[in-house]
Amino acid sequence: MKERYRWIDIAKGIGILLVVVGHATSIYMDKGMYLKSILYRNLYQYIYSFHMPMFIMISGLLSGRKSIESKRYEIKRNIVAYGIPYIVFSLGWGITKILLSRFVVHETRVKDLFLIPFYPIVPYWYLYALLLMNVLQVFVNHNKNDKKFRYFHLLMALSGYIVCTYVTEMYSWLKGSIIERFLSLYIFYVIGVYSGDFFLGIRVEKSKMMKAIIPVMVGSVWFIACKSKELFAYEVLSLNFSIAILGTVFVLLLSLSMNNNAFLEYLGRMTLPIYLLHTPSMLVMQTLIKVTGIEDVNGVISLLILTFFGVFFSLLIYYVGKKVMILQLAE
Repeated sequence: MKERYRWIDIAKGIGILLVVVGHATSIYMDKGMYLKSILYRNLYQYIYSFHMPMFIMISGLLSGRKSIESKRYEIKRNIVAYGIPYIVFSLGWGITKILLSRFVVHETRVKDLFLIPFYPIVPYWYLYALLLMNVLQVFVNHNKNDKKFRYFHLLMALSGYIVCTYVTEMYSWLKGSIIERFLSLYIFYVIGVYSGDFFLGIRVEKSKMMKAIIPVMVGSVWFIACKSKELFAYEVLSLNFSIAILGTVFVLLLSLSMNNNAFLEYLGRMTLPIYLLHTPSMLVMQTLIKVTGIEDVNGVISLLILTFFGVFFSLLIYYVGKKVMILQLAE
């Protein structure tokens, strides 16, 4: 049985809450609502500055600790865990958006369903990108202790991150493609692979200073960097990269200090079901909120309801589906 790290589950629990809140804010802001709301603007800016790099880095962190005995088995396991859910949920969500086009912000066309190998349907691109990263790691994992290869691997991943930004500006057809998603995030996966020994080797009971002072320090630097970008309208690649790393490290260190939070740990174990099901769940609640007129009255209440429903209705669907044997997802 594979070893689980409770604080990693807590970090994933924090992360999935940020994902749901981030998507809830973007639903309304993409519709042109609450654009002047300080709450919505700050939530959107701070959450989207690091939440997906954090998930990718955690995945790399765990992947780098594995000893791969059978490449064929590991590739098959990743296809079952991420590839099949990606195809099933992408097609299911795409068809739903086509049928309910008047209730969604971003329109999906029938031809988009045939393009999912190259243009993933939001938000399921994450599964596709993670599948590719994990499969690539299967082939290079035996070199992870080679110091020269580490530097080469990090350099190549960083080069992909830099090149991706400029190439997508030159070739607009790459925007939203799996190539862009992969290249823009792979560096965080590789950093996770090679920082795993450090983070997973930390002993919480021996690190009282790290439990309190260091997370606050890192979080403060991250907040200042985000605020500087907002105030001075910086759009510098190195700043965006630094903000993503700082935000990720902040949550990881914060999770170490919350090592006994059962609720966040539980959400962390349920990350994949919540991620897959929160978008359709929120569509249902968003429609009800719109019909009742709540979204025109109070943006905070709308956000809270949408977030709560996105998390707990997803879990309800998952457990019902598991009970009737139609939904089996990795936890």
